[in-house]
Amino acid sequence: FDCIINNVNNFPKFHSIEVGSGKAISIREYVETVKNITKSNSIIEFGVVKERANELMYSCADIAELEKIGWKREFSLVDALTEIIEEEGK
Repeated sequence: FDCIINNVNNFPKFHSIEVGSGKAISIREYVETVKNITKSNSIIEFGVVKERANELMYSCADIAELEKIGWKREFSLVDALTEIIEEEGK
């Protein structure tokens, strides 16, 4: 966030900047990660609901623009989700 704010004048007005790790993860990986962090006993049934038309199956932030201004990912998926879940639990 600080990296973007410090470079705000280097971007055109109303410019979108993709933020992420630059690595795509599946919904399954995300859900299983949250389940493990929360130590949930929930039974998750992947594939029970049919895939719907126009459903997003792949998403990955293009972080090339961020890397040009010196941005680097600070947290792994597990670390970031753990921190968020712990904060929300307070």
